[in-house]
Amino acid sequence: MNQLIWIADGVALAIHHRQIAEHGGLEGIRDEGLLESALSRPQNFLAYSKSPPDMASLAAAYAYGIVKNHPFVDGNKRTAYVVTRTFLRLNGYDLQASSQEKYQIWIDLAVGKLSEEELSEELAQQIRQFEEKVYKNAETIGQKYPEIAELFETKPTDIAQLQKNIAPDTLVIQPVLLGNKATLFLPETN
Repeated sequence: MNQLIWIADGVALAIHHRQIAEHGGLEGIRDEGLLESALSRPQNFLAYSKSPPDMASLAAAYAYGIVKNHPFVDGNKRTAYVVTRTFLRLNGYDLQASSQEKYQIWIDLAVGKLSEEELSEELAQQIRQFEEKVYKNAETIGQKYPEIAELFETKPTDIAQLQKNIAPDTLVIQPVLLGNKATLFLPETN
């Protein structure tokens, strides 16, 4: 697994603040210890698992921790959803589900109809649906622009190995799908 980007306390607090500002409710932390516990769950899960957990399991650990620990005065489900999705997006993943499906998942989690393992399975399915959509878009763009098609065949797991073989001062171009268009990101040069 590549180096993961975790959600810091300050980011979770900013997400909570924004959710309350946009959707209403009482702002504030009910218990800082419970917030720390919720935010450390995925890292602890990774550190102490017998086999490395997948991204869906780590994301589910964030969600379950926040929803069940209830560290905020209000907005725990909303904050859990946005923290979970932010974690996934920061690490190159996303979810693909309707608004109604998302809503029902978080309600079911909060009332105990959905376990952490079941949430992990649901998130894994949504991640697969997102990846299928991305691959389909990449294929469409690759057919339209054959000169960049090969760039989309590189998988995130290949990046670390590729980086070891790149000579210093080599310009690296990274394609990223934004909607139905490909954007090429160039690193800053000094």
